[in-house]
Amino acid sequence: MRSLRIYLLSLGLIVCGLSTACIDGGLAGESDGDDCQSGAYHFSGREIVDIARSEGGTFRWRKFDGTTGVLHKKQDGSWTSTLGWTDRPDGHTAFFTDCGTGEIEFDSEKAHRVPFDVTDTVFEGRGGIKLAGRGHGAERDSARESYALQRL
Repeated sequence: MRSLRIYLLSLGLIVCGLSTACIDGGLAGESDGDDCQSGAYHFSGREIVDIARSEGGTFRWRKFDGTTGVLHKKQDGSWTSTLGWTDRPDGHTAFFTDCGTGEIEFDSEKAHRVPFDVTDTVFEGRGGIKLAGRGHGAERDSARESYALQRL
């Protein structure tokens, strides 16, 4: 389970880094209406899909097997996917339920959000500059101890 949490945290950091989707939970100039849908979701089997806000009102998705795509909202409220970083339809579909349920439907299969503890923090840096941040994901495990790129 620890390795799953570390993978999800790393995957979330990668998706955020690639999509620039981690500016206070959303993109500058984007609506916050769908931000509650970002997260990692677990299907009834072992599969997990990670969903993160991306440019132009879209979401990026990624699975453990490396498949990835972009979800585009349709007028009926459903979402269709394009392959990887292309504009080619890949046949994947998604539907986001009410934020309170913590569920999505991806390719007609329900998945439930993997719960993470989230802590907002503000601290003062050098020169009196206030820095704000949000920490999440690893419960009692620290990425600084187990992820080489986090070590000083």
